[in-house]
Order: sequence, then C-alpha cells, then structure tokens
Amino acid sequence: MTRKLLFLTLISAVAAVFVFLLTAKHPAHAATEAVVHSSGDQVLAGTVRITLFAPLTNEQGEEQLVTVDGRQFRHLIADDGLGTLVRWDQELVIVTHDHWKLQTDNLERAEFYAIDGTLLHTINGEQFRRLIRYRDGGTQVLTAPAELTEMLTAVPSGDSTDVKAGDRLSVAYLLESGAITIVQMLVESDREFMERPAYRLISLNGEVVVGGNSGGAVLFEGRLVGNMWTTTFEKTVQVASGESSMQPTSKSLAAKLPVQLGS
Repeated sequence: MTRKLLFLTLISAVAAVFVFLLTAKHPAHAATEAVVHSSGDQVLAGTVRITLFAPLTNEQGEEQLVTVDGRQFRHLIADDGLGTLVRWDQELVIVTHDHWKLQTDNLERAEFYAIDGTLLHTINGEQFRRLIRYRDGGTQVLTAPAELTEMLTAVPSGDSTDVKAGDRLSVAYLLESGAITIVQMLVESDREFMERPAYRLISLNGEVVVGGNSGGAVLFEGRLVGNMWTTTFEKTVQVASGESSMQPTSKSLAAKLPVQLGS
C-alpha cells in the first residue's frame, strides 16, 4: 500500500559553490528556432536570464575563503532565474520572481543574459538593489537598465483579473539542455500562496517546471499576467516500509501580476 502527498517547492536554481568563479557561463542555444505558439516569439524576444552572485558566508555573515595548495580563493555562489522586459503603462521594467536566495546585503553582482547566453549587462549588488521598484513575495519589478531595453523587445503588461479557470497561457520554459522555449499551460484555478494571488497551472504536454524556471513569463493573449513561482512535487510513501520518494509533477503555480505597482 502506498500513500501520495503533494508539496509545493520553489523553483529557483542556486548553483553549487564555485572556486575561481569570474562570470556565469550560459550555453548558447538557438532558442528561437524552436517551434512556438503565436505569442512565442514575442515572449522569447523579451526574456532575459538573470544570475546573482554572492560570496559564501558563515552564520555571522563573514566571507569564507577556500585554501588550495596553500593559496586562498573566494567562494561565489550563483543563483539563476528568468525575467521579462515589460511595458507597464509608459515605463519599461523587468518582471521577475521574488524568492532570490542571494538577494541579501552580501549580493556582489548581477548579470543579465540574452536567451542565447550572450552577456548583456553586469551591475554590482548595490546597483541591483536600487533597481527594485516593487516586490511582494511572488513578483519583483525592476527598473529596466537602458542596456537591456536596447537589446530586448518589451512585452505589454496585461490584467491578471481577466484570466479565468480553463484559459490557456503561454509560459517561458527552461529546458534541461539550457535552451528556452514556450509551453502551453492550462489554468486550473485561482488560489493564494504565501498570502499572494496565484494561478494553479497544469502543463498541457506534461512538462515539469523545475530549477531555473522561476520568474519565467506567463502570458495571456499576448500580454504578461504573471511569472512562474513554484512546482508541485508528489511524495509517495510505502506504508509497510516507511520508504518515500519525491517526484515533480506537471502542476505548478504562477504569481499573478499586480494590477498596480504597490497593489
């Protein structure tokens, strides 16, 4: 006899500790060659990869060094996610997720990449913090640096209240290969997660949304209405032995785009 339980898990991707880390290396992919749906090219043109870097620290917040062959080197940790250049009223902003694990006082730098892995812009931690316009635990909105507005094509913002159960959404999706494509998801229902409004989604073709997909664009009728937030894991427990296993499912949650900045 088995029992199955469902758990929601955040889908950010924090990489292992790197030594001698100078810059993130995103593999180049011809993502735009993928077969996409009607709004697919629009989503890909506005998608940006974001990588945050921070040093490894102890509980007191002190940086930890590693010694190799008698020499000391820094440990930097990388945190990857996705964002989207969005035209919000008359402004250009970057919409991403709001559970960055490295967004602390120790944040050293942020790097922005095109979907093919080309480095577009680098800023230090303080500059990144100054870009933050809005955050609510599910969604974070950044003032878009000019270096990104010149390289990306903005997606128009939409009204998340227009989305109903049964609607089909286009979602930016990070493949295991590192390429970004577009998948279709169905809205199962509205719900709250961590006291913020969200959509409960299911992938129409069984795609599993895991590590690195956080912040990916969620579009309805060509307009951004949210960003990817969590995925649902299924835990199977063998009653007799007590052994258990966790497997990701094709169900996930997306944070709804706020109606206004600060709402």
